Amino acid sequence: MHTLIPPSKQFGTTLIEILTVLAIITTLSSQLGGFEHLLIRQRITADGLTLQQLLSLARYNAVRHNDNVVVCPYSNQRCSNNWNNAISVFSDHDGNKQINDNDQLLRVWQSEGRDSDISWNNRRYLSFKANGMNKNPGTFTLCPKHGEDKDKQAKMLTINMGGRSYFQKDHNQDGIVESYNAGPDCE
Repeated sequence: MHTLIPPSKQFGTTLIEILTVLAIITTLSSQLGGFEHLLIRQRITADGLTLQQLLSLARYNAVRHNDNVVVCPYSNQRCSNNWNNAISVFSDHDGNKQINDNDQLLRVWQSEGRDSDISWNNRRYLSFKANGMNKNPGTFTLCPKHGEDKDKQAKMLTINMGGRSYFQKDHNQDGIVESYNAGPDCE
């Protein structure tokens, strides 16, 4: 008597399946470098937009309350010139660039979580007058903390005397933003 034995099930993968998976993994891993550049650039842009919002808040409060408003990295009861510290926005009734009893702290942007190194014309602060004018026009430079080609990833945010801010563009099409014919110095 013959009994039918079902054919045994085969578990495993074929060479074609293994090669297909390897090809997909190779393709994806080669694209990760480009993705990392994009991610860094987006984080620098986000930091730049946050900084621009702080400047707009400072200018708005200067006009609204008819008062001087200061933006600076505030440390040890005074403005420092290390813009990688927490950046504070405060009213400055007496113009001493310090928060006193009569002054109001409006906002603080903590340094934790930032992906950029920030510099501002080697100055300790910028100040908006009661009419919204900026006493210290110039340019913020935001450089990535990590990665290669930092100058190509950098952003430059300029504040004019009218107190308005705008991002600089790549005028000569070399992949690096310029401000007054000078690019960022991130290296």
